[in-house]
Amino acid sequence: MFTFLSRLVLVALSATLMTAAHAERVGGTRFELPSAEWKELVSFEQDLKFNGGQYVLPLYTTAYVLPSAASTTPKAILVVTSSRGGNRSSVNWASDRCPASRPKFLAMDFGTNQLTDRLECVVVNSEFNPAAFFKNDQRIADALKDKGLELFKSGYSLRSIVGVKTGTYLRTNLMVQRDFKGLEGTPANAADRHEVPEPLVAWAEAMHVATKSSTHSIVGTLTLPPVEFGSK
Repeated sequence: MFTFLSRLVLVALSATLMTAAHAERVGGTRFELPSAEWKELVSFEQDLKFNGGQYVLPLYTTAYVLPSAASTTPKAILVVTSSRGGNRSSVNWASDRCPASRPKFLAMDFGTNQLTDRLECVVVNSEFNPAAFFKNDQRIADALKDKGLELFKSGYSLRSIVGVKTGTYLRTNLMVQRDFKGLEGTPANAADRHEVPEPLVAWAEAMHVATKSSTHSIVGTLTLPPVEFGSK
């Protein structure tokens, strides 16, 4: 007999399937974009090498842009790079280290720079130069040009990287113009922010929690923090 409870289960299942159908997928990572205004820019593949190049896994990258209604310069660029899950019993991340902090550039390795079986890194650059960042890899800059868009001159970059011992890898990088709010009113955990505004650090920390959770999720679900803008 088709009961009321059965109907509720079917409704819930249908809603889940509809959400999954509209979710973005990059490698083994699934997520919803912050809003409907975001558009896919370009996708490409590259190799993830570890154990000194002994093993190779494919990495999948997709870049998205948040267009500006008043300019050909996007308000934000989101780049997600993901494996489809690891297939090794143990990998060596010794060649992929988190950089050192400096003024207006905060980097946190959570102790993993001293380890080889896992990787964690958060970087928040409050003096971000997109042209310099993409100098050695023009794929995203070229994709912008092909669509009649331009890189903004300066802004913020908030990056989270997680690699686990099986080889599962996820990197999220949000690059934004200077009216990005971050997580206002949310205290950051970092004791020394190296002159980086606290709302930016708090947002990057929240993004890192989500990135790390995704690498341990069976379905790779990634929940992005809110991406909001105010006045410059």
